[in-house]
Amino acid sequence: MYKHNIIIEYILENIKNGTYQVGDKILTEKELAEKFKISRITVHNAIKDLSKAGIVSRIKGKGTFIQKIDEINDFVFELKNVSSTKEQFYKEEHALLSLNLIKPFDLICKKLQISPTDRIYEVIRLMSKNGNKYGLDYSYITPNLISAELLKSDDFLENSFHTFLKNIIKLNFKKISIELSVHSANNFESDILNVPKNTPLISWITNIFDDNDKIIACTYSISKEDISLISFKV
Repeated sequence: MYKHNIIIEYILENIKNGTYQVGDKILTEKELAEKFKISRITVHNAIKDLSKAGIVSRIKGKGTFIQKIDEINDFVFELKNVSSTKEQFYKEEHALLSLNLIKPFDLICKKLQISPTDRIYEVIRLMSKNGNKYGLDYSYITPNLISAELLKSDDFLENSFHTFLKNIIKLNFKKISIELSVHSANNFESDILNVPKNTPLISWITNIFDDNDKIIACTYSISKEDISLISFKV
């Protein structure tokens, strides 16, 4: 089950069993995140979905309250249909390998127009399909645009970098561009992907531009899959 849905089903179950009545205040986002050991942003998005459905209402400075209980059966049916579809067809997974604040190397300095003395987040994720390791993502973004906590969140692991920035963080950007090339596996990559060193790998750089056509973030990806099997979603 998606962690986002764990929160929704927990609240719906408490409504169905009578623990929550109309007007009752539910746990805070922080309390739910700690209870289920998931990120605050995942909890926030789950509560937002319940709010859109009219099941809960948020009152600024006071909390989140149960608003209605007579429509939860329809919501549960819709939720289960969406969940089963996702679990059946969603096969790609990401695992966080490292998250560090580093000095940018020359290519990143040029792309993001920053100084070599600046600091930037480097996030390395392992890409897998059905348990098979097939690629790596190296993502770069400045700390003023995002926090380390968000880069460790479940939402980041469940999305591509630019989808995460656009749909989860709501970071406005004008466009993205993709540069394709071939890359030779280094020692780290050969160990992780179980390929000989210097094996040719498909590589691509995803550049994310703001309204002024300035690159604000980028991801360098490598894959041992055939290029025809890679899906580029914009």
